[in-house]
Amino acid sequence: MKLRNMFKKVSIKKALLGLAVVAAVATPVAGNKMAKAGYGPTRTRVYDWNNPEDRKGADVPTLNSFINTDVYGDERNLTRIAPVVAGQSAVDADYSKENVSANADSEYWVRVYVHNNANQTLNDAEHKFAGVATNTRVRVAIADGQANGVDVMGYISADNTVDKVVYDTGTLVNDTQKFSVSYIPGSASIVNQSHVNGMPLPDDIAGANGTQIGFENMDGNLPGCFQYSAYVFVKVKVNTPKVQIAKTVKITGADSWVDTQAVKPGDKISYQIAFTNNGSAQANNVTVRDTLPAGLTLDPGSITYVSSAFPNGKVLADTDLNAGGSNFGNFVPNGNGAVFFRAIVGQPVNDSCDIINTAYVKGDNTGESSDTAKITFDQNLCKKVASYECTLLTLTQDTTNKRKVTVKVTANHDDTTKISGYVLDFGDGTTPLTTNTNPYTYTYAKEGNYTVVAKANFTLADSTPKNNIPGDKCIAKVSVSTTPTTLPNTGAGSTIAVFFAATTLGAFMYRSRALRDLK
Repeated sequence: MKLRNMFKKVSIKKALLGLAVVAAVATPVAGNKMAKAGYGPTRTRVYDWNNPEDRKGADVPTLNSFINTDVYGDERNLTRIAPVVAGQSAVDADYSKENVSANADSEYWVRVYVHNNANQTLNDAEHKFAGVATNTRVRVAIADGQANGVDVMGYISADNTVDKVVYDTGTLVNDTQKFSVSYIPGSASIVNQSHVNGMPLPDDIAGANGTQIGFENMDGNLPGCFQYSAYVFVKVKVNTPKVQIAKTVKITGADSWVDTQAVKPGDKISYQIAFTNNGSAQANNVTVRDTLPAGLTLDPGSITYVSSAFPNGKVLADTDLNAGGSNFGNFVPNGNGAVFFRAIVGQPVNDSCDIINTAYVKGDNTGESSDTAKITFDQNLCKKVASYECTLLTLTQDTTNKRKVTVKVTANHDDTTKISGYVLDFGDGTTPLTTNTNPYTYTYAKEGNYTVVAKANFTLADSTPKNNIPGDKCIAKVSVSTTPTTLPNTGAGSTIAVFFAATTLGAFMYRSRALRDLK
């Protein structure tokens, strides 16, 4: 038993080789100690490694019913999952986590630990091979469909074991995206003392009945004891839908679709919204939406959907792309479709001379993707929009409660945009003042701390009013006090008298100090 601990920190390959040395002592195959998972069924008989009597094992073939083994832990927790890492074997992967994060389009190892707990003395002909499990099979089953968590179940079965089938679950999880999991053909193998470098297993392992395993030969016969235990490995892949979108535009009738199209008012343009499921799983309820921005008008009856189901196109209602969009159904990997529509170009609506149209696509099990197409006008046609920089100056007019408020405003197009007035809120609860006077002098009725806010009114070149445009810089704090802060002004005579009195007092104090110092 002293040799048992040496297997705790070595690889499975070394542990399997070492077991031959201690075959007479029932020592587990090396691996990760594990906590209980979603295993089943409740075992007919559980064997505790901490109980010396239980270490003798079962007197009949029994599947994965040891607990507290020094190296594996709880054999009922027989299925584990680990990420596939480049350059790392299945044996050396990290199987320490119960739930493993599922990354899009990534591969994972699924490991199933197999152990017949029968006492090894029952394996020979003298005992009529009473300890050997027959028709021993391993099956890996993957939950169907897409979800944020997908279970991978490992099953072990035999014809003559106490519990005919035992099983355990490993789980892949992704809280932000639904996914499915698939078996990777050709990935199954078994590692045991007889096949320390691994032996391939058929893809039947992912079928309804699984595949037979054994020790030297995969004939279904598995002798009892730790030295005949094994790991079975398969690879699975996380499949995720990924719907991508591409939006382009052109002058109607032109040959080429482009991202940016030069236009002039009155032009008729065509838009194309192409989408494809570039992921590895089906995208469900793929929905496209697109709302025309200001400056564009839909050409009625022009929205058309094209796909493999509608190669000649299906005309949609004029409102189908608005709000929640139009649902085009499910798309398998590489499945695609496209939406076309026409629009009539109006006048430019902003300084940049551009109108940007955005289309969106998403599925029930995908994030939302978007793409844009842009039309642009000649700079001379663009409609200018008023903007300004505003600085509020607060000056003290005198020592009491009057304040002169000066608003400085710089418009972006002085030749076409006119400032038509100001709205001044003095912060004292009075109604904001609308005025054309700048600066404006205001008298506060009482002392206090106030916040003055100024807003500017604009008139554009086409006489469009822009009222009360606020500016964060047009804010200033004002502290008002009615207490005088200077000496009263009583005229020149009074000033001379004050000066004389101060001078006489100073001379008297100096003489008194001098006399004191002489004493």
